[in-house]
Amino acid sequence: MKIVVLGAGYVGLTTSACLAELGHDLVCCDIDDARVEAINRAQIPIFEPGLSELVGKQVAAGRLRFSTDAQTYAGRADAVFLAVGTPPTTMAIST
Repeated sequence: MKIVVLGAGYVGLTTSACLAELGHDLVCCDIDDARVEAINRAQIPIFEPGLSELVGKQVAAGRLRFSTDAQTYAGRADAVFLAVGTPPTTMAIST
């Protein structure tokens, strides 16, 4: 299955690596150019035991890629996961 994960933070990056390990074709996208460039250089921006090795293994296998171009990849995906930050404050909704 072709999957796009939007957000390369703690949830998105970990989810991407795990889904790729299951055999899915993954593109993990983020709007932060520096974050994507760092991940592409094998510099994982979060600490999760074993994640660096898992990402490296899946990139080497060709099942995991990283990009800032979500629009291109999302249109070709079988599924899109949204893993973006939640605002630190909530808005009150008035009726």
